[in-house]
Amino acid sequence: MRTFSNNKPLGTDAEANYVQRQFQRQGSELQFYDSTTIKVEQTLRGIRLHARSQSSAISAGWHYANKFEIDTTQSYDKSSVVHIQATDSLVTTGLTDLVAGTTKKAVAGWWVAMQDVPAASTGGYNVPQSPMPMPTNMDDPTNFWMPLGSGNGLCDQQGNYLG
Repeated sequence: MRTFSNNKPLGTDAEANYVQRQFQRQGSELQFYDSTTIKVEQTLRGIRLHARSQSSAISAGWHYANKFEIDTTQSYDKSSVVHIQATDSLVTTGLTDLVAGTTKKAVAGWWVAMQDVPAASTGGYNVPQSPMPMPTNMDDPTNFWMPLGSGNGLCDQQGNYLG
């Protein structure tokens, strides 16, 4: 049986030289664990851990965009959480809602995107509104935003603010 030191075969005889060359020929790495978050390899220098960052396609849950306050010029992916101030133009003057086709005003508070929300276009925006366009069916494709609550209250099951 061969002996190893620092994960490298010991010895100077022909057999040890052969094993060392084979080990080096394999790229000096033997992968023995691989997952979506970490890869572990055995190398000539020891064990190497490779941490993998989560893909943007993988979403663990609600998350904030680059900033808290909503920006209609930016698109939001599903599960993005935004805040709308009472002084925001979405609340004070509104925008043409792409679903309703009429001007709608948003309600100030916290909102989560229920699906990908594109940036505002010349045609309008998917305005966060309470009640939601289809409050009886949360999976309806016209529901782009779900209200999470204002500073003083939460929402009922139909997406109406309670406080």
